Parts: sequence; C-alpha cells; structure tokens
Amino acid sequence: MRITRGKTGSRRSHHGLDAPRLSHDKETDSTHLRHHVDLATGMYRGKQVFNPKVKTPKVAEVVEEAVEKVEEVIEEVAEDVKEIGTEIKEDIEEVIEAVTEEKK
Repeated sequence: MRITRGKTGSRRSHHGLDAPRLSHDKETDSTHLRHHVDLATGMYRGKQVFNPKVKTPKVAEVVEEAVEKVEEVIEEVAEDVKEIGTEIKEDIEEVIEAVTEEKK
C-alpha cells in the first residue's frame, strides 16, 4: 500500500536535528558534552580521569612556519643584494669618472 507524502512528512517532522547540549567549564574555559569527560583537561565532575595527550603541530602548521622563515631569509638576501648592487654601481661610476678624466 502506498504511503502518501503527507504521512511521510508527518512521520519525518520529528527527525530534525537539535544542537548538542554543551556544558561550559568555568575553570578551564572549555566546552564539552554533558555527562562526558572534558577531552581538553581530562576532568569529569571535578576529578582527573585521564591525562590528556599533548597535540603535536599539524604538518600544515609546520609548513607555514617554514615558509614564513624562508620568506624572511629571502627578504634579507634581497636587501643585501640591493646594497651590493648600489656599491658596485658606485664603483663603476668612479671608474668611469677616472677614465674620462684621464682622457681629458
């Protein structure tokens, strides 16, 4: 027997999702599910249940830090190259002046 769209919709009207109920820990300023262990601290109802693992930095974060360091080094090298270029330019101008004075 075929079930009408109205019956199906009425049945599914209670299937909506609610936001999870979260508790806020005043001491650590973190949130966790009610009646569950706080994964950030390992505490449950004021008692230490387990020692939480220290999170290691993710690969993307490490790569970002490396890229930032490389960019800083590139900027420093670029500044050094500009300084050396201006020094070479000044030296060439001095040589040209000396040569033109000798010709006169």
